[in-house]
Amino acid sequence: MIAKSGPSLYRLNLIRDLREREVKSEQQHRLAVILARVTGGRDDGIMAAGLLLAAFTVYFVMSFITRDGPLQGSAGTPRRASPS
Repeated sequence: MIAKSGPSLYRLNLIRDLREREVKSEQQHRLAVILARVTGGRDDGIMAAGLLLAAFTVYFVMSFITRDGPLQGSAGTPRRASPS
């Protein structure tokens, strides 16, 4: 069976890319917490976790606002060419 390309495949790729970024961010988060815990005290680990969570939240919101998605109308129904 041949995979159908189009808006559904595009959305699937966007979701996969977003999930990959989330997994990578979570791995970095865990590493930062572990490093802070090993090199510092409990307060340092909590601060590192809080800062990383805040940074990821800002990154996620900015990527959501600036991406081309259904909210901007580019991934919805295809537009017809206007007659010239």
